[in-house]
Amino acid sequence: MCEIWGKGLFATQLIRKGETIFVERPLVAAQFLWNALYRYRACDHCLRALEKAEENAQRLTGKPGQVLPHPELCTVRKDLHQNCPHCQVMYCSAECRLAATEQYHQVLCPGPSQDDPLHPLNKLQEAWRSIHYPPETA
Repeated sequence: MCEIWGKGLFATQLIRKGETIFVERPLVAAQFLWNALYRYRACDHCLRALEKAEENAQRLTGKPGQVLPHPELCTVRKDLHQNCPHCQVMYCSAECRLAATEQYHQVLCPGPSQDDPLHPLNKLQEAWRSIHYPPETA
């Protein structure tokens, strides 16, 4: 921009507290395999959470009655969730499902073989887990 400020993005108008000013879709994204194994539900395309914070806390603590304050702040929209009709991979929206299908999922979809330990993608994931231990074991 100039020698004083350097390069960057600068606001030309007032930004309110909490206002979203920039949203970007990742070029490449993948959920941490250990999180997927422990059933953390995230959009397979953008990684947006598919479970509410309270559901996450209940799953992790093993306490179905666990209550978190301010549930109204949770932005998970389950009514928008969609899954791949072939392998049941979940997406946060039709937009993400369609983008995934167009960009990569039509090639990587395991179809009904998703639970087959001999499927090449499952073998790759198992090999990765065998050399990358869960963070809490380090």
